[in-house]
Amino acid sequence: RIDILGDAGDFAGGPLAGEMRGMNGGVLIVRGRAGDRIGDRMRRGLITVLGGCGDYAGSRMIAGTLAIAGGVGHLPGYLMRRGSILLDRPPEELSPSFVESGSWDSVFASLVDRYLMAESILDRPLLSGATGRYCGDNAVLGKGEILFSHR
Repeated sequence: RIDILGDAGDFAGGPLAGEMRGMNGGVLIVRGRAGDRIGDRMRRGLITVLGGCGDYAGSRMIAGTLAIAGGVGHLPGYLMRRGSILLDRPPEELSPSFVESGSWDSVFASLVDRYLMAESILDRPLLSGATGRYCGDNAVLGKGEILFSHR
């Protein structure tokens, strides 16, 4: 578990130069804002960002979970194969190869919320109330999901 008390730059949890995979397990908590491409090529684990992040969050994700409070930039989940991105509000701009799959009641999202509150990472659920879901990115494998709260 790595707990960053401030901001994180671009590619946090992403691959080192020349590597094919990013974060491969564990928990990364960014209590400030994260830059672009947080969780790029993430393979496993959980990344939580409390102050929002830049563009392409979770880009090229292979698997894992990315939870973001405070807003997300353009094209989250771009070219993600599998994995989950949880947002506290609807994304402003998605890749057109994502498909809206309507309201969603996810046991997985409830478990992630419960874990984040039990570990004192969040003080309230990230996905409260009605939850929407996008599936994709269908430009690649397309088994990923973006869950968001309709606040």
